[in-house]
Amino acid sequence: MKDKKKKPAVWLGWFYRWHRRFAIVGSIPVILWCLSGLAHPFMANFFPTKPAKRIYVSRHSTDGIIGLSEIIKTNPSLDFTNVRFVNLQGNTCYQIHIEGDSSIYIDATTGTVISNGENKYAIQLARYFIADSVSGIESVRRVDKYGNDYPIINRLLPVYEISFQRADNMKVYVHTLSDSLGTVSDRKRSVFKWFFNIFHKWEWLIGSGLRIPIILIFTGLMFLVSVSGLFIYGIGWRRFRSTKGKSSLSKKRSRHRLLGLSSSVFFLMFSYSGFYHAYMKITPDLRHLSKYKTSIPSESIKSDLLYLLDSCKSDQFDIVRFKGKSFFRIAVSKNKRAKKNEYLYFNTTDGKPITDGPRTYALFLAETFGAPAKDQLLSIELVNRFGGEYGFVNKRLPVYKLQYRTAGHSTFYIDTKRGKLAARINDSDRREGFTFAFLHKFHMLDFLGKKGRDGIISLVVLFILFVTCHALWQLIIRRRERKSNSNKPNKCVKQDESLVKT
Repeated sequence: MKDKKKKPAVWLGWFYRWHRRFAIVGSIPVILWCLSGLAHPFMANFFPTKPAKRIYVSRHSTDGIIGLSEIIKTNPSLDFTNVRFVNLQGNTCYQIHIEGDSSIYIDATTGTVISNGENKYAIQLARYFIADSVSGIESVRRVDKYGNDYPIINRLLPVYEISFQRADNMKVYVHTLSDSLGTVSDRKRSVFKWFFNIFHKWEWLIGSGLRIPIILIFTGLMFLVSVSGLFIYGIGWRRFRSTKGKSSLSKKRSRHRLLGLSSSVFFLMFSYSGFYHAYMKITPDLRHLSKYKTSIPSESIKSDLLYLLDSCKSDQFDIVRFKGKSFFRIAVSKNKRAKKNEYLYFNTTDGKPITDGPRTYALFLAETFGAPAKDQLLSIELVNRFGGEYGFVNKRLPVYKLQYRTAGHSTFYIDTKRGKLAARINDSDRREGFTFAFLHKFHMLDFLGKKGRDGIISLVVLFILFVTCHALWQLIIRRRERKSNSNKPNKCVKQDESLVKT
């Protein structure tokens, strides 16, 4: 009977030893995650780097311009993937997309090719987005792949990096093919971004094959520390209560238990969501590789584009090709106050419209990107705002949402403007997204506003940081005391065993 009474104490000591060992190993990564995690809301609220404008809208006059078919006739060797109007230095120009995601610019009134037009247009967009028409240009650089300066979260490639001659080292990344802003960055933002990427996302391990496994190990240890701490208290709370106040060591342990219990729910939230998020990253996100590209045959451009634009009362168009045919896609507004355009599709050969062009093209792109058969389609709808499973992290709007009748309830989000897969989501993605949004980023507090939510997260992270540092410091003190006591005769005391004495 006596052995059975001692058995819980043995288990308690075993759990305590492993709880302490896991805590020692995981404490430094936790401290780094906390400090770098604090950098994110701190940067966003105290050192914001925001563009003056986010949406570029230009108007074009079609009076006196040369028709597209004439432009093509004068450039018979031109192999292009798209065409549209842009306003370059006050002149209406044809921006002709060619192979390699580049463009040439032809003045629509004279038909002359504009020298270095791509760089000029990139600079024009950058100046517009930050409202700076004065500062000099330090450099213009094309970015063809994601990296530390321009991470994958920005979603757009290729972009041009425009560096300004300013005291803040302002850099603007623009996507000339769609008049879109990639991101802006200055000296302060670059420092915070570097700190966050290195110590929170551990990007210094990218390419080694160790990044995800190491993150999984340390987030797993953090979770086990929390669970084992709760388990120890659940088994030994009567002993803890009976020894309370009898010695300085008991008081320190009591303080640690109080802090541990108070912070345990937050440790569990961050460790579980972080582990789950990293686990899902084992399968890389390759959506940026899913793009539809095709050449537009010059001989297919026969209908009168200027007539179609005039009849639609529009000056915005581009060209898409699918199912072996090319179409002018013309943007029209229902009224002058309409913020979103609708698109009409006209055959480039005979000028005839097609019924429900946007949805037909979205369905074609979805099938190109690996969507199930058409007979499994449940619904298709236009999405004009971020929310729910399609959050701001996806960056692309507007998109078409196509839901399918599959085991994983697959949903495809298609960016028809750029011919890209914006997102592919199934049930496992939804579970991970929900977990990360609510347990890691605290989106259940969105009703408080972004500043309110950031404030709560910062307080929680500071509390976790304090608990971790306090526990680590107490461990250092105890080891010093143990070492000091071991040098005294007849004073050798095993501190850990005092926990399990009955």
